[in-house]
Amino acid sequence: GNNSYTGATTLSAGTLRATESPAALGAGNLALGGGTLELANDTALAFGRPTSFTGNTTVTIDTLTAQDGLTHSLGALTTGSFTLTLQPGANLNLDTPYGLTFAATTLAGNPMTINVANNGTGLGTVTLGSLSNAAARGLTKTGAGTLLLNAASGTLTSGTAGGAVEPKKPL
Repeated sequence: GNNSYTGATTLSAGTLRATESPAALGAGNLALGGGTLELANDTALAFGRPTSFTGNTTVTIDTLTAQDGLTHSLGALTTGSFTLTLQPGANLNLDTPYGLTFAATTLAGNPMTINVANNGTGLGTVTLGSLSNAAARGLTKTGAGTLLLNAASGTLTSGTAGGAVEPKKPL
């Protein structure tokens, strides 16, 4: 639910479940350094939290009741040399697509690994906003789902092991 907390939130172990309100994660920065972040609501939520990865973390996209998948979003992303694993939650109807979207993305680690699971035959997708980096950075995509690069990037070296990496498509 709603949260008036304005400080930074750090997840380093265990599970943090944010539901029902974009304010559920408070108003400060979100540091993901381990554990599982569950984002759950019956409609898509734009949490808008500037997010950094400081350790390997799983993000679960879920709903509160059984229904088709949806896409939740966080704010600007700063990566590290860690792994983000995206997985569907238990309430998503099997074989429906789901996803997680980030705003502008700063590639600070080398490489950042993004592991995207599908939901049966439903496509799992992580979308990264405009990419920036001070030096050439590696981005490794694993899992059967899709990594969508939604805007132009700096120097990016990428690899894939399953699924797809898609550049921004022209309008």
